[in-house]
Amino acid sequence: MSVTLSNCLSTPSAPATGVLQGSVLSPHLYSIYINSLPGELRVCASNHTTKVGETSVAINALLFADDVALIGSATKVQAMLDIASDHSLRLGYRWSPSKCAVLNADGSHISLYGETLPQVDEFVYQGVPFIKQGMSTEALIRHRSSGTILAMAALQAIGARPSGFSALLSSYLYRRQFIRPKFEYALAICRLTATDSKALEDLQNRCPRMMTGGHRTSSTVTRGPAAGLSTSSPSTTCSSIWQTHLPPEKPSLLYTSFTFTTGP
Repeated sequence: MSVTLSNCLSTPSAPATGVLQGSVLSPHLYSIYINSLPGELRVCASNHTTKVGETSVAINALLFADDVALIGSATKVQAMLDIASDHSLRLGYRWSPSKCAVLNADGSHISLYGETLPQVDEFVYQGVPFIKQGMSTEALIRHRSSGTILAMAALQAIGARPSGFSALLSSYLYRRQFIRPKFEYALAICRLTATDSKALEDLQNRCPRMMTGGHRTSSTVTRGPAAGLSTSSPSTTCSSIWQTHLPPEKPSLLYTSFTFTTGP
């Protein structure tokens, strides 16, 4: 491969192993590297492992890009880690123990490459906080709220305010492009309490106030409809609400990621 910089082409080089950061081939090479791992991990599936499809495929690992979650009892997770370790050594990449976390291990020591992995009470995977009981709606709303307000403040600074963009453009940017999708993320698979719905309603009302210059307690009766907002919490309009549960065998969840090495 070569690198183009300022219309100059570097001398070609041929990496011995690894996936290059930023290369257009990296996602495809990643798929080749990792595609065989889920099948190998399924040998650790138990009677409690979730199965999907007509062929009842066991799902004890979730993979999204370079983020992987292993689901099972402490014993099963350790067995899967050993398989993942062997897989990485065979194919020339390496997991990152420092980026791993174990949830709900009940004091069991779980290790990767001989290094004990830290145990945590909460871990955010793909933007969704998990605790021992499963997904944490309260923590999700807390995380979403802080990020939403920061994003709304940034949008306000560049023009989503009375003296800037038109009300129509501001509401469009809020609803379709930046803010509304940010705080609605993952709400459709959460079970909301009345307190959760109230927190979301307050967050939804605060954003139009920031766009129109209203104070924290000003009415949003006209602002909401003008921005295309309903008065109910966003996720209650979803046609299907799903609640995820952990398997009944007191599973440990391992959240991890890996980095490719460039060594032999």
